[in-house]
Amino acid sequence: MSDKYSQGICTGAAAILKNGQTMTPEEIIRELCLLTTCQAELKKEQEYSASINEVMGELDGMYNAQTGEVCSLEAERDSLKNQLAISNDKIRMDEKTFNNLSNANERLGNEVDDLREHRDEMQHVMFLAAKDVVFFYEGDKPNEEVDENKYFGIAINCGDTFMYACADAEEISPNEAKVIRKYLEQYGWDGVTAYAAHKRGWDVIPPLRTDKFKTAMQALTDNKGE
Repeated sequence: MSDKYSQGICTGAAAILKNGQTMTPEEIIRELCLLTTCQAELKKEQEYSASINEVMGELDGMYNAQTGEVCSLEAERDSLKNQLAISNDKIRMDEKTFNNLSNANERLGNEVDDLREHRDEMQHVMFLAAKDVVFFYEGDKPNEEVDENKYFGIAINCGDTFMYACADAEEISPNEAKVIRKYLEQYGWDGVTAYAAHKRGWDVIPPLRTDKFKTAMQALTDNKGE
């Protein structure tokens, strides 16, 4: 039930009422401070939500670009296969030419497989981001594929996980997202916590050592982190 505020007259002077009771100046100041704090927190949440939406938009763009590249490479590979079949039917191909086409076909096949694997990894990453399991950040490690020595990082939110009242995160790579998603879907957040603890080799705070957490930790140990 929310509080109701109103104006009134008390002992001949204007007064602020809370649920029909006159508020003291100290109470009024305290309520105003609380309102200011709530407004600031709301603004922070809105800014955070906007940054997440921006990152998700960038991921969507990356995913669409990779999907288009996969389709293009598949079409090119199919075209090479057709050329190879037609040439074999019509003429006896020179061995060198045949080997070149075969190697090109194999190389394109490997590139398609790599792109498919990366696309699948990013699908799992985006799923975890939508569930607020991971967040994204810009790192400072050198990376030849990104300008200005910046790189795109992914991390599990580990606040209040290994120590009380402590902001923390465990960095992961995209190829770990599939396993984390599996433990999230099987054990809930306890599965995510167990994965971070197993990877770091640290124990979590006592309130997080639930039965599900222990079961997930045992599964990670038995499966060597997978």
